[in-house]
Order: sequence, then structure tokens, then C-alpha cells
Amino acid sequence: MGMNLQEYQLAMRMRNELGETLTNFRAVGSNTGSSVKVTYDGNVKPLSVEVTDDAIASGKDQLEKDLVKAWGEAIEGAQKAAQGAMQKMQMDIATEMKSMGGK
Repeated sequence: MGMNLQEYQLAMRMRNELGETLTNFRAVGSNTGSSVKVTYDGNVKPLSVEVTDDAIASGKDQLEKDLVKAWGEAIEGAQKAAQGAMQKMQMDIATEMKSMGGK
């Protein structure tokens, strides 16, 4: 069974709201001393990497470890944000469908 116009408009509006929410969200991961920071948006798209002179001076091996830690934190935060936004969207759709007389 297909969607009626009202349901289709609701789905498109919710999809657009979800996209905007995820695009505007920022997840930042960092190492213990915050000398390395990685930022992702809610679409799990990398936005920036910041490395201080102190992080560079710590040497290649330490910098690699710090980058991996920061990336991991940022990706995890972005994934959690995406999951939460999807769940919220599903709840919002269900609420609005009920108000329309849907299931």
C-alpha cells in the first residue's frame, strides 16, 4: 500500500530535518592532552584535524596513537548522534501519523 500525499510530505519533511540535524552536529574527539582534535559531522564525515606543535614534538609514534584515539572518539560520537537522530525521527513520524489518524 502506497503513501498518501500527507504521509509523503511528512516523510520528506522529516528526512530534510534529519539531514539538517546531522549536517549541523559536531562530534569532536581528542587525545588525553587535547593536543590532537578530530571533528566529524553527524553524517560521519570528517571536517577537520587539529594538531598542536606539542603533538608534533611528541614524535611520530605518539602522534599516530593520539590521532587514532581522537578519530575513534569523533567517529563514535558522530555514529551515536546519527543513531539518536534516527530514533527521534522515527518517534516523531509515529506521533504525527497518529495525529493524522494513521496506524
